Amino acid sequence: MRSSRASSMALRPPTRVSRVRKPSAIAHTDTQPLSRPDSRLGNPVDVRNDPDSTNIRVVARCRGRNDREIKAKSAVVVETGHSSNEIAVRVGQDLSTKKIYNLDHVFGPETDQNMIFDEVVSPIVDELLTGINCTVFAYGQTGTGKTFTMTGDDSIDNGTYSADAGIIPRVIYKLFAAIDTKGRDCCVSFSCVELYNEELSDLLEDDDKKLRIIDDSAKRTVTIQGLSDCQVTSPEAGMKLLQTAVRRRHIASTKMNDISSRSHTIFTITVAMDDGTGEYAHKSKINLVDLAGSENIGKSGAENKRAREAGMINQSLLALGRVINGLVDKTAHIPYRESKLTRLLQDSLGGHTKTCIIATVSPALVNVEETLSTLEYASRAKNIKNKPQVSGTIPKRVLLKEYAEDLERMRQDLMATRKKNGVYLVPEQYNEMIAESESQKILVNDQQRKLETVDKQLKDARELIERTRVQLTGVNRQLESASGDLSSSLNGVIISKVALQSSRHVVNDLMAHTQGMETSIGKGLLDAMDVTIRDVNNLQDRLQERLAQDDAVKSTVVESCKGISGSKHQIETYLGNYSSVHDEMTLELSGRLNQVVADEVSQINMASNLVREKLEQLGSLNHQLAERATDSEAQFDQKFGLMDTARKEVEQKVREELEKLQDAAAGISQSIQQEVSVFRQRFKGPVHEVKRTLEIVFNQMAEELEKNKAHLERFSSSLNSSVGEVVRKQQTQQDELEKAIMEERQRAAVEKDKLVSQMSLLIKQFTENYESRVESTVDRFVRKPTAAIANEISSVTKTCDNGLASVVQCNDSISHQMVQNQAAIDSKLGGILSVAESGANSLEQSASRVAALTNDAIASQMGIVQNCVSGLYQHLSQVRSQGSEHNDLVKQQIANLTSTCEKQLNEVQDHMMFMKNRIEGGIDDQIGMNRLSEKWEETKSLAQSELTSISRTLAKLEQLAGDGPEKQKTINLTARVPLDQIPENLPRMKPVLEDESRKRPAPEPLIMTSKRRR
Repeated sequence: MRSSRASSMALRPPTRVSRVRKPSAIAHTDTQPLSRPDSRLGNPVDVRNDPDSTNIRVVARCRGRNDREIKAKSAVVVETGHSSNEIAVRVGQDLSTKKIYNLDHVFGPETDQNMIFDEVVSPIVDELLTGINCTVFAYGQTGTGKTFTMTGDDSIDNGTYSADAGIIPRVIYKLFAAIDTKGRDCCVSFSCVELYNEELSDLLEDDDKKLRIIDDSAKRTVTIQGLSDCQVTSPEAGMKLLQTAVRRRHIASTKMNDISSRSHTIFTITVAMDDGTGEYAHKSKINLVDLAGSENIGKSGAENKRAREAGMINQSLLALGRVINGLVDKTAHIPYRESKLTRLLQDSLGGHTKTCIIATVSPALVNVEETLSTLEYASRAKNIKNKPQVSGTIPKRVLLKEYAEDLERMRQDLMATRKKNGVYLVPEQYNEMIAESESQKILVNDQQRKLETVDKQLKDARELIERTRVQLTGVNRQLESASGDLSSSLNGVIISKVALQSSRHVVNDLMAHTQGMETSIGKGLLDAMDVTIRDVNNLQDRLQERLAQDDAVKSTVVESCKGISGSKHQIETYLGNYSSVHDEMTLELSGRLNQVVADEVSQINMASNLVREKLEQLGSLNHQLAERATDSEAQFDQKFGLMDTARKEVEQKVREELEKLQDAAAGISQSIQQEVSVFRQRFKGPVHEVKRTLEIVFNQMAEELEKNKAHLERFSSSLNSSVGEVVRKQQTQQDELEKAIMEERQRAAVEKDKLVSQMSLLIKQFTENYESRVESTVDRFVRKPTAAIANEISSVTKTCDNGLASVVQCNDSISHQMVQNQAAIDSKLGGILSVAESGANSLEQSASRVAALTNDAIASQMGIVQNCVSGLYQHLSQVRSQGSEHNDLVKQQIANLTSTCEKQLNEVQDHMMFMKNRIEGGIDDQIGMNRLSEKWEETKSLAQSELTSISRTLAKLEQLAGDGPEKQKTINLTARVPLDQIPENLPRMKPVLEDESRKRPAPEPLIMTSKRRR
């Protein structure tokens, strides 16, 4: 314990700055420069091939333009990013080309001293305390800020460095702060050497004694003989030494820089720190090098002495550049001995030292060449590898021996003083005292100036405090005013609360009044709803009446069919009478037959050929009719699919169309009237057409009866009966189709009346399209084929009439009876027309009433629309099935008609050929007459069968007329809404009090619910 305590006390430095003149080793050398000594092992190590070696760290700092560059309006050619590692220089005549250099870090003009220190030097100081030798030096053109970066402002501000202090002051303060933090025994010494014109001098000594570099071959190092090593105990003492060195450094003014450093300076801080064991200590150092800037004599204007200084500076920097190139290129020989600067920095370049180079550049165009040169050197120096190592430990007894030698020398000085009269000092000590006195005078002057500055700052601070006090008084006044405003605001809030309470009572009163008004309005709406429901019920009654009228029309049609059936029976009676007359006339015709046979043979041949052609045309027409019927059925199925799709679209669009219906109500009424008018006209047309057709039929029958007195009466009778049957069947089919169309139109009109309030536009379009399709279908498959058949038959009849010109007219009574039958049919058709007219008028009146009630019943028609759409779909399905059945019936009847016509025409052709052969063969005329009688019997039986077919057709028509009203009744009508389901009272809103306003929910609004709509 005692030995440890004694050794600790021996490591403590003296209480004041002591100057010890002794050799100081700041660099190492070797006969083989590429090998470095290892302090622990004692053998050299090749750092270039060592895997543990690291590159020298190189950073660049670009200052802003100075006054000279701004005055010269020199452009900025250097570009730096914020906290980047690239620096770009624009070169060329138009400055369009960029040269980019990658470094470890680049600092722009915005960077301050603190950022440089924290980023670059602070980590190096931490490594210094671990026992690693370190070097930081600034390199660059003169006037680019090297001295500012390394030294900066060396003054002390409130016990610390100033804001513009450089790296050296900050290292001093950080070093002592770290030592205090670690709490270990430590000894710190400073030394500063200047290289001026290749001559070394000690900046901490007053004399101008030149120093020499001595190579220590044993230790493989270089030492500076006579360099003082000053031990310091505080950062303030270190700052005083720094100030002394700065003031003794050679500086001068040039065109490039007012305070231009004319020498290189190396500020060395040596640290000996206990390693924690109490027996050994680490000894490390940091070299802070401020190199003189490279200088262009032409630009700087250096002459005589300054020119010589610039030449020596450039020479040493060139030697440094050659050393850098040699290390980068890994040459066998590194020219360290070409300059004293390279000898001093030998260990920092390629040795065991942690080295950092700060390259300072100018951003101006006028200095672009020097900037490029500096960046080239820096970029190459980045490739130099060092192998930083922890310095070997030094036993404390060695340090104690050095301190004992210092004490013995001071004791001898004291004894010499005591033996002489007065004060005797060793010349070295006397000179030291004089220098210290001068230093103290300088410090006193500096302190005086700083004191004056502090007094001025104190005065400014007092003025600032006074102004602040005045501002504080104003703020207090504003605060008092704000407090008064706040009090008034609180009073206003209280008043507002009272007003709010009264306002709530007023709101409750207004709410009660409004509730009364809403109740009255709601009752009015309920009354209007009652009226609407009654109107809807009346509308349903009207629809029932309309269905009854349709039943009456259908019954009239049935009666008409019965009348036609009676006419058929009369025709059968007349046919029997005609048969007896035919038997009598046959005897008379037999005598005349021979006279006309020869004339008629040629006519029969022509008729036979014509019949053959017509048979072929009839077959083709039958095939076309079948194809057209098939196409019509396919088109009807397609249209039905489209109508089904339209039905679905209608269900989707009904809700959107409700808002448009009210504006279209007037147009709907007019459209219904127009549809009724069209219906009336279309109904009149078929009735008159039937009337005209029957007239034509009866006229043809009368003409045929008048022509049956000829010897070809059997042939004429058979042909006329066939033609009449064809016309009647075709007319019957056309009548059935027209009736089906009328029924479909009536059903569509009924459905349209129900849907007119919801989808007037869609219904109108559907009705027009449907009627046009029906008309086109009837015209293409019934009317045009019927007309074609009638024309063909008419031509055949006309041809036959030409051959039967000599036939005697039939009995006049038959014609008279036919005229009477025609008059009876006309009267019945007139009754049908009057009934249809009355139905149309009633329908028009009902449509007018429906249109008048539409606007009031819009809100309650949503359910009706859905039911009607469903009914429409069912009705369309029925129409589709009926249309398909009717189409099959038409095709079957057309096929039967075609077959009958073919059969009759074939029989006529065969008979004519037979007659021709018999006439040409000379067969007995009586046999021919017998054959005529037989053919007449066959024709009569055929006529009976055709009349039977007519009876079946009439039965089907009666059945169809009887099923119509029942099918119409399948349309679903909306159920009546009982009036007792309508509520008489509406919910009332209770007034909201202040305490209940936060608890009770808002009152329910007056809304017509879905039940009301139904």
